[in-house]
Amino acid sequence: MNPTGPESTAKVVNQIRKWGCHFDGRDPVAFLERLDELKEGYGYTDPQMLCGLPELFRGEALLWCRNNRSAWRTWEDFVQDFREFYSTYHAGIAHSSCARYRRGTRRRANPIVNSRTI
Repeated sequence: MNPTGPESTAKVVNQIRKWGCHFDGRDPVAFLERLDELKEGYGYTDPQMLCGLPELFRGEALLWCRNNRSAWRTWEDFVQDFREFYSTYHAGIAHSSCARYRRGTRRRANPIVNSRTI
């Protein structure tokens, strides 16, 4: 699918909306992996994926997308910014989880093991 005008772009964005794939700030690694699968499966180009990004975000993550979108000239620009922001964001969460775990206020799971997937 190659967008050549507003109608084609609208079709791509509508299809991306139908995927039901959303990111709300949790599990950034799984989100990027799923996007790669969908992008490849549908044969979408980088510019098409950039057009559909707002359909993929929810909550504060959507605000992050809106605030940074104009800086992304390529798909790789987006992926790099996304990884940098959300790895830093999740590293802060993992750090605070570790502190709670050491103080004994969190007993359900080891935060070090959980943070390995970030």
